[in-house]
Amino acid sequence: MAIAQPALAHSGHDHSGQAAHHHTSHHSASHKESAVKLEVSNCWGRLNNEQHPSALYVNFKNTEDIPAYVVGIKSSHFEKTVLHESYEEDGMMGMRHVPEVEIPAKGAVEFKPGGYHYMLYKPSNVKQGDKIPFTFLLSNGHELSAECVMKSPKSRSFND
Repeated sequence: MAIAQPALAHSGHDHSGQAAHHHTSHHSASHKESAVKLEVSNCWGRLNNEQHPSALYVNFKNTEDIPAYVVGIKSSHFEKTVLHESYEEDGMMGMRHVPEVEIPAKGAVEFKPGGYHYMLYKPSNVKQGDKIPFTFLLSNGHELSAECVMKSPKSRSFND
């Protein structure tokens, strides 16, 4: 497990399909202090076809004394990405967009089936078994990079 090295650049990331006013509010609402020393591990995805979105899961471990805020993800291999959480309400399962996920100070959060995940839309040049580079976006503009293995839509975990 390696500590992902943060990059300073935040500009130029893709918010395809989002209105311009949302992009502006995303930055003003999200530009808050965030830890940048995160360990990124067990990154994997369920790769679907053009008609069905893929899902991406990852573990984040914060090694700093302040919380980190993950606000998005980007990849040149997917046209659009959205941060989601699964939930259960009145016995019904659903998914909803979330603006950020807090990784507590000295804590960890696992993105997994039935919890937090990224929805990935319209893959290009991706097949099962590929290791795809992703960039995770933090609320303060820092970016973390990791390679994530793309698996079958039937996979249940990183080790499947």
